[in-house]
Amino acid sequence: MMRTVKPFKRLIAVICVLALSCPALAVFALDPFYTGTPPAPSDAFASSKYYGQLTDVELTGDMAYDIIKVALSQVGYHAGDSESELHGENKDGTRDYNEYSYWWDGVANRSWCAAFITYCARQANIPRTVLKGTLAANATAFELSMTPKASADPRIGDLIFFDWDVDGSSDHVGLVAKVSDDDVLVVHGNYAGYATVSIFSRVQIDVLGYARPAYTSAYWAGEPISLMLSESCRYIYEDGIYFRRLLDVSLSGNGALDIVAVAGSQLGYCASEDIYGSNGEGEASSSNSFTEYGRWYGSLPYAGDWGTAFMLWCARQAGIGSDIIAGTAIPKPALLGLELVAREDAAASGMPKVGDIAFFNWDHTLEYTWDNCGIVSSADGESFTVIIGCIESGRVEEQTYSLDESQLTGFASPAYGQTAPNTVYFNANGGECDTASRYEYEGAEYGALPEASRSGYVFAGWYYGENRITADTVFEGGNITLTARWELPKFEVSFDTAGNADPIAPITVTKGNTVGALPVLTKQGYSFEGWYTAADGGEKFDAATPINGSITLYARFKVLCGNVDGDGAINAIDAVTLIRYIAGWSGYAELVYLEATDIDGDGVPATVGDLTVLMRHLAGWSGYEKLPLEN
Repeated sequence: MMRTVKPFKRLIAVICVLALSCPALAVFALDPFYTGTPPAPSDAFASSKYYGQLTDVELTGDMAYDIIKVALSQVGYHAGDSESELHGENKDGTRDYNEYSYWWDGVANRSWCAAFITYCARQANIPRTVLKGTLAANATAFELSMTPKASADPRIGDLIFFDWDVDGSSDHVGLVAKVSDDDVLVVHGNYAGYATVSIFSRVQIDVLGYARPAYTSAYWAGEPISLMLSESCRYIYEDGIYFRRLLDVSLSGNGALDIVAVAGSQLGYCASEDIYGSNGEGEASSSNSFTEYGRWYGSLPYAGDWGTAFMLWCARQAGIGSDIIAGTAIPKPALLGLELVAREDAAASGMPKVGDIAFFNWDHTLEYTWDNCGIVSSADGESFTVIIGCIESGRVEEQTYSLDESQLTGFASPAYGQTAPNTVYFNANGGECDTASRYEYEGAEYGALPEASRSGYVFAGWYYGENRITADTVFEGGNITLTARWELPKFEVSFDTAGNADPIAPITVTKGNTVGALPVLTKQGYSFEGWYTAADGGEKFDAATPINGSITLYARFKVLCGNVDGDGAINAIDAVTLIRYIAGWSGYAELVYLEATDIDGDGVPATVGDLTVLMRHLAGWSGYEKLPLEN
């Protein structure tokens, strides 16, 4: 039988949130608070998962927030029947042995709702001057003033007092973890033996009132997401890792992304043979299929065909109301208030998109039947992946199908109120890219695109077919793949003429290619020797050498034979300079270029023979036109 679940208006991952005007909170490790008697946790508790979860808490210094974080770390703890069972794992214990009373004074077996709050306060670094410790479940014992429920404005971290027998006195105390117009979410200890979370109407008869410690806190009662527990909230799911993963989900306000985020937090959940496995951590069952999602949807934990209940549960946790996806556990689009696009028409309609609902017909009948549905988490134009409560395997799992899958009936796009994104994939095409895919919205610009790298290549951008995609390109929709394009690097070959010629513009050469014909320089009185890899020394550069990096080439010249003074001209001054050098005149050793003085070509520079040949050359003697003489 269906029943209505009262949603909180909005929900956040960790139950309470800082107002938008408040600065981000710092975090620091929790140091377990044990002083006096006992000086340390009990052996059973110290080795339990609840102590591990306690020490994993990161405190912020915001007292209202921190006491709730500590309390949530203990959700699922159950009192045992002896001090050896202070670990909290005996779910059938009846004798009230609990760590929180033991922490108070070493006495473990007594009522413990107030001890639980005192324990959480001290672990959250809240001093006695803010919240006095007590074992009594009334405001006076906590040295607080209680405001009756009729006039109260409860906030996160408030203490809430209950009068179970409606006699005007408090019988139980808890902590307010969330507030809506109609309800409060309470985390409390010793509720049917558990530390758990429960929803109560703010006006129900057994709620007495609220008290606010003098916290140092910026928190308020308006959180951006809502925790959709059922009204008959019990303790089994809340004792499992999937509840804690749900609390870690941060919603964006985009329904398509948020329903996927919630569904992803439940991957791996296993349906159980009985109600006691509803935390999802046992062996998967495809027969009885007790699940939290079926329990949440119906009046009993059992719902054999729980796949649609899972989808609907994810929608409600993501703040998606029945006006967008109607409440039914039958996987039929019309009953869910959705319009089906048949498999054959999906691609032409730009489907599926992230957040779409995929419908399946496992029986392959001629007429469509509605066997299950899943939430599309990704799609690439050829295939898609859904997160689905798989009845056959008994698990929440991801499954990938091609768009022509015969078991696929079609898709529906809920009217989330925001444009559902498409998935754009990035193919690095032999390179590397840290971003495998991301969401894009039709009609919006791509914005900054991810970088890619490939050894030995230059990234030339992302392409869709032959079209280059840039940050300013408008996304036209569809699940597409952008492919990286690579180019060989280009290197610059520069020329250093050392001032002996006009500057030469660099040449750009693609890696592995050659520079081609090299420039040939002329200089009066000198011969051009070629281009070298260094100004001095180095190797002569061969124009056929492949270019694999930027390089500078240096022009090298040799003084012409007979240009004794190196001024670029052969004239009488050269003869005079050579005469005086041979004669040993002072200062002329520095003026003579010896490599230009072997004018007679005998291999010995600066001799009388060289001077004779030079003078005959200058006088115009026949046979002395070219220097050096050929011997």
